[in-house]
Amino acid sequence: MNLIRSNRTGAMNPINNTSSNWEDNTQDLGASTYRYKDGYFGGHLIIGGSALGRDVVGDGSDGAYTSSDNFTLGGLKQYTSFNLQAGHTLTIDTSTKWLKLLVSGTLTIAGNISGVGSGGAAGTSGGAGGTGGSGGAGIQLAGTGGGGGSGSNFLGGAGGAISAALYGTLAGGTYGTVSGNGGAGNSASAAFARAYYDLGLPSYGSGGGGGTNGAGNTGGGGGGGLIIVCRNRVITGTPTISCAGANGSSGGGAGQGAGGGGGGGFILIKYGTLTGAIPTLTVTGGTGAVGADGDGGNGGAGISASIQI
Repeated sequence: MNLIRSNRTGAMNPINNTSSNWEDNTQDLGASTYRYKDGYFGGHLIIGGSALGRDVVGDGSDGAYTSSDNFTLGGLKQYTSFNLQAGHTLTIDTSTKWLKLLVSGTLTIAGNISGVGSGGAAGTSGGAGGTGGSGGAGIQLAGTGGGGGSGSNFLGGAGGAISAALYGTLAGGTYGTVSGNGGAGNSASAAFARAYYDLGLPSYGSGGGGGTNGAGNTGGGGGGGLIIVCRNRVITGTPTISCAGANGSSGGGAGQGAGGGGGGGFILIKYGTLTGAIPTLTVTGGTGAVGADGDGGNGGAGISASIQI
């Protein structure tokens, strides 16, 4: 991991209009590493200084955007301005599982943003006489899915794991023993949160394990990942921003094990100025469903932060 060390001492012009200088700011990532201080320099909003994760407000290559209805976005998007109008919902694309939204001007949020279940895939139901499928894997800093409940003759699927660059693998919930409940997923480690905020790595939760022995015992999808970096942030009304794990489901039949809940996702919002109240950022794990024999485990919680720079 190559991080950049600053040798500058000249004055910066941060977007919060306070005086500041370039500085070395040591991060403990297991070795001596450095980054630039957050600030505004040379026409760019600098957030961290690593070669892997220097986030700026973007080049505006996607232009100006105003929503006209519900819509879906995923991957990296770079706008000059972005207006999510009241009554409209932005959903994170399940094919990419995360959204990194860079806005060089003003981001206006009046509608809702949903990444509920957009992350790691839900474990499939084992069906009649079948074993439940494991939940899909997540990445980086997020929660893991709960294990699927087991039926009277067949086992549920395990919750998906998280593969993380900085702290290794975070295991998903275990499947239940015969007629037993699935284990709970694991929550993201807060000890590594600051490093991920600086690096800006896309993250999303893993899926819950599927139940067994009947139809309809699917796990919940993991919560998606959302990173927003903008110069000006305007909040109107009371919008919701959620990357929670989806709940598991249950077919309800005799001898069946139910699906586990998806792991909570990741939300990081960095902004220069703020108008309005900061909405609640939801990254809870999904709830495991109740089965006739074995219940699904609950998903672990993800991580969220809203940071003014």
